[in-house]
Amino acid sequence: MARTLVIMPSGFPESMNKPWLLVLRSHDLGGTDYEAVARLDDDHAAEIVAISNITWLYGEPDWDERARKRKLERARVLREEAEKIEKENQR
Repeated sequence: MARTLVIMPSGFPESMNKPWLLVLRSHDLGGTDYEAVARLDDDHAAEIVAISNITWLYGEPDWDERARKRKLERARVLREEAEKIEKENQR
């Protein structure tokens, strides 16, 4: 059985600040299993890849696109908070 450490998307929403999983990938003729080791933010995931032989499971992410998604998520959260405050002040 071959085992490697890889980093893959966690599947959690962008609002969850740790969108990556460090996983132990085990594979043989019977299939592939993934065991989560740790959740990571963008900076830690990129640093681990830069200083080790651990790789991105689906290729390196488009960092410009990730930055754009984070900005959009922050804007959505701020908009929700502003709407909540406006509703409270209308009472």
